[in-house]
Amino acid sequence: MRIHKIDWLSKESLEAEVTVTDGILKVICFAHPLTYPDGSRLREPIDCYGTTNIVRADDNEYKVEKLTEYFSYCIMGRLIDQNNGIVRVGGL
Repeated sequence: MRIHKIDWLSKESLEAEVTVTDGILKVICFAHPLTYPDGSRLREPIDCYGTTNIVRADDNEYKVEKLTEYFSYCIMGRLIDQNNGIVRVGGL
């Protein structure tokens, strides 16, 4: 998982919109504090807030589909750790 693009909202506050990719899938995230340069490999997971409509899927595939609201996505992945809410979505 790498930073594909950084759009700084405030460099002084280290706030940015970051496009993260695994080479196939991409998501735009809010990052604060962002201390990684463009092109960096991320070691920490991406945290998702305000999740809704969580269901078990019959399909065994990864999907990231952009929805109309700015940071909103429909995401399909594989549950890795139910207790800690960790889901793998491709290489993300």
